[in-house]
Amino acid sequence: ESPVVVVMGTGGGKSILFMLPARCLGGLMVVVVPLVLLRSDIKDRCDQLGIKCVKWDSRRLYEWASVILVTLESAVGESFRYFINR
Repeated sequence: ESPVVVVMGTGGGKSILFMLPARCLGGLMVVVVPLVLLRSDIKDRCDQLGIKCVKWDSRRLYEWASVILVTLESAVGESFRYFINR
């Protein structure tokens, strides 16, 4: 329920911080990624691990997802703010 901000270097293990809880505990993790390419890489890794992961798109519903990946540009947009505050 509480937001967490993590700043670590490349290869520091940031992904495990949301992948492990998403896989084991369920719930919803929202991950803000700075690059579209990184978002695609994380999506592929989640898919390989059987984690229900989607790329944010304001025109879709995500009740079934465990992880929502959102770019920084979208994270500050009105539609994402509405979604996250509902």
